[in-house]
Amino acid sequence: MDLLAERDAFAIEDDYDSEFRFRGKPTPSLKSLDTSGRVLYLGSFSKFVSAGLRLGFVVAHRDVIAELRDERHHRAKHLPGHLQRALGIFITSGEYHRTLRSQRGRLKANWERLTAAVTRYLPLADDHPAFPPGGVSLWYTAPDGIDCKRWALQARDRGVLVADGSRYFFPGTWRNTHLRIGFSSIETGLVEPGIRALAAALPT
Repeated sequence: MDLLAERDAFAIEDDYDSEFRFRGKPTPSLKSLDTSGRVLYLGSFSKFVSAGLRLGFVVAHRDVIAELRDERHHRAKHLPGHLQRALGIFITSGEYHRTLRSQRGRLKANWERLTAAVTRYLPLADDHPAFPPGGVSLWYTAPDGIDCKRWALQARDRGVLVADGSRYFFPGTWRNTHLRIGFSSIETGLVEPGIRALAAALPT
């Protein structure tokens, strides 16, 4: 935080999936540690409630909010007020958090199946990172020599959709040994068969 103040800079914390943690205690947000008003905390309801909702929020110093409000006024119209009011009612009624707890249970089951299946069926790099304790996707690192771009294409031909990791690197820094495996939209019973099909698509 001191470095942000020294450089007259801000940190943007995009915490769109913090509700989905399946092991251990939640990690405190940077915003909760901010005493100088230099962290902008962003969240979205589109990831969980509905992708078409296009509603999110910003937690920041009131002066920053005022500046952002002015910019938004000049760049785009606000979303319809009735959608914002409906979401507010949904949250204050308690239904949002009840639905969130239900979804967290489903995603935890998917996460447990996925991490077990990846460990069992897929080759892991020696430096493969520990599985994160939450989220809606898993970052997989293959051993050197495996072409993950080709692997993702061959998996698609078998009906398994994964993203090769090259798109998540800055230009010139990427390694072709990563896959991003999402698990939020798949039925729990299909997770392990999907990983087996992914393993069968491994380029030889």
